[in-house]
Amino acid sequence: MEISDSPRRIERIARILYPTAVALVIYATLWVASLFDEPPGLSPVVVVGFVTCVVLLSETIRLFSRQLERRWPWHLRPGARLVIQLLGSAAIALLCALVIYVPLKLQEIRHGAQDTLGWPHLAVTSLIALVFACALNALYITLDFYGSWQRTQRDARQLEGLILRAELDTLKAQINPHFLFNSLTTVHGLIGRESGAARALIVELSDVLRYALSHGSRDLVPLARELEFLGAYRALLEARHGAGLRIEFGTMTGAESLQIPPMSLQLLVENAVRHNRAREEDPLVIRLQQRDDTVTVSNPIKPRHSANPGAGTGLANLDQRFRLLGAEGIRIARDDGVFAVTLRLTPCTH
Repeated sequence: MEISDSPRRIERIARILYPTAVALVIYATLWVASLFDEPPGLSPVVVVGFVTCVVLLSETIRLFSRQLERRWPWHLRPGARLVIQLLGSAAIALLCALVIYVPLKLQEIRHGAQDTLGWPHLAVTSLIALVFACALNALYITLDFYGSWQRTQRDARQLEGLILRAELDTLKAQINPHFLFNSLTTVHGLIGRESGAARALIVELSDVLRYALSHGSRDLVPLARELEFLGAYRALLEARHGAGLRIEFGTMTGAESLQIPPMSLQLLVENAVRHNRAREEDPLVIRLQQRDDTVTVSNPIKPRHSANPGAGTGLANLDQRFRLLGAEGIRIARDDGVFAVTLRLTPCTH
C-alpha cells in the first residue's frame, strides 16, 4: 500500500504547490523588472487570478501528458515523447497566454490606457508562456519518472516472488516423491529386461534434475537449452506411458538466438499429460511448433478424471511471469477439440 499511495500523495501536493510557486516567482520577477510600461499591480484579486490561471494551465498540461503516456509511453520512445510533450505544452501555454493577455490589453487600451499592443508585448508574453511550459513540464516529467521507478520496484518485487514460487513449484513437481517413484519404478522395470535403456533413462533423469536445480531460478534461458531439457523430460514421460504418449517437436529455427522463461515448455507438457488420457489404443500426441518468434504447445482434448488435478494456477502464473518480464502474455486457444498455448519468445541480448 505504501508503494502505490506515496507517488499519488506526492503528485497531489506538487500539483498545488509547484504551479503556485512558479506563478509567484515569475509574477515577482515581472513586478521587480517592470517588463511592461507599468509594473503589474499587487492587488489580491490580480495575484489570485494570475495564480489561478497558472494552476489551470498546469492541469491542462498534466492532462496532455497523461494522454501522451497512453499513446507514447516514455519507455517505448523517450526521445520522440520528450519532443512531442515539450512542443505540445508550449503550444498550449502560448494559446492560453495570448487568449488571456490580448483581450485584457485591448480592454485597457479602450479604457484610455496610454499603451499599444505591439510585437514587444506579444514576444514577452510568449516568452513567459514558454517559461511556464518548461517549468510545468519539468514537474510532470519528474513525477512520471518517479512513478515509473516506483512501479518498476513493485514489479521487480512481484517478479522475484513469482520466480521463487515458480522455482519451488517446478522443483516440487520434478523432485517430489511421486515423480521420483514413477521414474525409478520405470527404470527398475527396465533393468532386468533392457539394462541399456535403464542406464540411458537414469542419465535423462539426472539431466532433468540438474536443469531444474541450475536453471529454475533464472529469468530467461536460451530456447535451445530449454529444448534439450524437454528432450530429457520427454524420454522420462514416454518411458512411463509407453505407446500411449507421443511428444513431437516441429522445426525450431534460431533456437540459440531466442530466449524463454525456464520450465515454460515443461509446464505446458506436464499440464497436457496431467489433464488428458494417454492410452496405447488412443495415444495422446503433444506437438511443439515454432512460428517466427512464438512457440506453440498443442494437444487433443481428451479429459480424464484425476485424483490429483492440481490447483489450476500453473497457466495463470506462467502468464503473469511473462508479463512481468515485459513480454506478451501467453495465448490460450481451444479450437476443434485441440487445446493450444502459444508463448512469445524474446531475442537474446548478447
